[in-house]
Amino acid sequence: MKKRLCKHTSKPLPDHVYNDPKGRVGIYRYKRPDGKFKLVRGSHAEICRKAEHFNAIRQRTSAGSGTIQHWADRYIHWYELQNPIESEKSSWKNRCRLIRKFACDFNHLQLGEATVPRLTAWWDTLTYDQQHNRRAAFSSFFQWTMSQGAKELRSKTPSTRAIVLYG
Repeated sequence: MKKRLCKHTSKPLPDHVYNDPKGRVGIYRYKRPDGKFKLVRGSHAEICRKAEHFNAIRQRTSAGSGTIQHWADRYIHWYELQNPIESEKSSWKNRCRLIRKFACDFNHLQLGEATVPRLTAWWDTLTYDQQHNRRAAFSSFFQWTMSQGAKELRSKTPSTRAIVLYG
């Protein structure tokens, strides 16, 4: 397969990176997994570095098992990319620890198999303070997984699902 070359530097472009159709210098297109393009600005070296990072994420997610552990790792990685300053704080490290512990406890389950009754039974074993400490982190985690196309927690009533997500 012939490698695509940058119009301006004549260097090869990484996978999923294309030249700007208007021929602008320092602007490239990255093809996302859903087939849409995102304009990315930067030098050729910066674009190669970014593409390598995003291609690694793409490969990891396509080969992912769909377990809660897999989704927890993806969420933590995504959050740290979105909020680099926040990721240095001890509060974030504590939330990561809680999410990872939860993921280890339920690692045998696919995310779609995590039903409200299963999670509620586990949630009820926690003390008030433990529930209070986990509520915001779990709410954010489950909302993110649903926004990424993961299955919703199966429940007969929306209010029951809200209890698990919001405590």
